[in-house]
Amino acid sequence: MLSAWLATGLARDPHCVLVFVGENTAGEYGAAMLAAIAASPAPERIRITGWADAGLYRQYLAAADVGVQLRTDSRGETSGTVLDCMNYGLATIVNAHGSLTDLPDDAVVKLADRFQDEELAEALQSLRDDPTQRRHLGERSREIIRTMHAPRRCADRYAHAIEQTYHDYHHSPAIVIPAVAQLDPGPEHDADLVGFSQALTQCLPPRLRLPQRLVEIDPGSDARSAAVAGLAQRLREPVEAYRVEPVYLDKEGRYRYARQYALQLLGCPAKALTDEVAEIHHGDTFVALPHDGDAARVARLQDLQRRGVLVLSGEA
Repeated sequence: MLSAWLATGLARDPHCVLVFVGENTAGEYGAAMLAAIAASPAPERIRITGWADAGLYRQYLAAADVGVQLRTDSRGETSGTVLDCMNYGLATIVNAHGSLTDLPDDAVVKLADRFQDEELAEALQSLRDDPTQRRHLGERSREIIRTMHAPRRCADRYAHAIEQTYHDYHHSPAIVIPAVAQLDPGPEHDADLVGFSQALTQCLPPRLRLPQRLVEIDPGSDARSAAVAGLAQRLREPVEAYRVEPVYLDKEGRYRYARQYALQLLGCPAKALTDEVAEIHHGDTFVALPHDGDAARVARLQDLQRRGVLVLSGEA
């Protein structure tokens, strides 16, 4: 940037000032930068502001006629500073690197990704000599920000994309489950189907559901214990915020709803419901029994935590 500016008539124009807004880098590069400025024909019109807070940054955006935003070695990020320049109506020079390639060609001066200093100098001189072009670019930039990058519009588009994906019929269990049912993998792959079905419940959670408070029980525990009495009380007096479900660990290492156990606590026919595999999702709470350092049980609880389940130890 310094080299290009010094190669133009701007360096000889007493009305033109080059400002680097921000902190100079330490080390050899920063020292070479200062030396080049001092040796230039216009050192008094080349400034490095040092660290600039938000207020000073906005003052320079408001005062400038041209913004220059160059990037290299992008990791996929979007430059907020480029959008700031456009929002302030600056004629802005960028290079076609990373996300900057997506900017409309009629809203910025877009150089090649790996441009030559001469190309940048030519762009600077062109904007200096043509105030109409500067004004057109500034007006078009502000229009782009207002119509395409306004926070409210961006939020609405995110919301629309999320809802559209969520409600897309092709991602519905009503499509996936019948398609899987048509497969004939053979009995040797039953375990794979079980694993797939469990993964499917995590990928396609029910759309309308109350959070669950899953209380781990030992089906062989004393039915007269205080913990069992507390669980029975919660089942008899449900709350609107969540659904209480007792669960237990079966012989295959899967958590199941202890619904027959719950029916017995409530004095209902135990065979009215079956103990289905528990569907545990993000936002649920799991109240675990003491595990005494059992590595397998610790791993299961950690897996629940990774899936966004709040794991607690204690009574219901």
